[in-house]
Amino acid sequence: TLLLNQLVWGQTGVLENTRTTLQSPDKKLTCQVYQKQAADGRRSIYYTVAYKNQSIIAESALDIQLDNHLSELAMALKVDKTQYWCEDMTFIKKETSIQDTTWKPLYGERSLIKDTYEAATISFQKASNADYKMQIQVRAYDEGIAIRYFFPENPKGSYYQIKAENTEFVLPEGTTAYYTQWAQGKYAPLPLQNWVDDCERPLTLKLSNGL
Repeated sequence: TLLLNQLVWGQTGVLENTRTTLQSPDKKLTCQVYQKQAADGRRSIYYTVAYKNQSIIAESALDIQLDNHLSELAMALKVDKTQYWCEDMTFIKKETSIQDTTWKPLYGERSLIKDTYEAATISFQKASNADYKMQIQVRAYDEGIAIRYFFPENPKGSYYQIKAENTEFVLPEGTTAYYTQWAQGKYAPLPLQNWVDDCERPLTLKLSNGL
């Protein structure tokens, strides 16, 4: 597999109580989210995505880096000393739900838009400071998987300075990207390496298994 920006610190084991599985309404897409713990006690959060039981995204990290030390010092709060902000996240709970509704756009090609998905909210808090809480919110649609990081308000009013968002996408070996550097440019099928520059988004991919 091709790995982008992996954060690794030794062999890890899945914390099974954190494992959350979602499926799209048509049951074709499956997403799993779970936490692992390394031998030194540090933890990391991962996800996978499969389509019709074929891997689309292999085990990939969900990671975000914050640096709140200026706010913490200014407010005489405990200063976070962790190297990776998510490394001491403690699992609190997970909540799942299913939605099957429609909504009416102000304009567009359709008068009604279906809003159908299975959702999960997975809640964590830092072991070193329970005032810092984070949720991984996931939705499984027929069209794809949506993931976001959500931060409930800090009870002491500390703000959150996000330094980096390190979400990984580990794709099968042999995946091809349809690459262009600008909108309406000429596309070229390229492997996922040795690009001369960033690509225009969205990025269309073709997997070696035909997906």
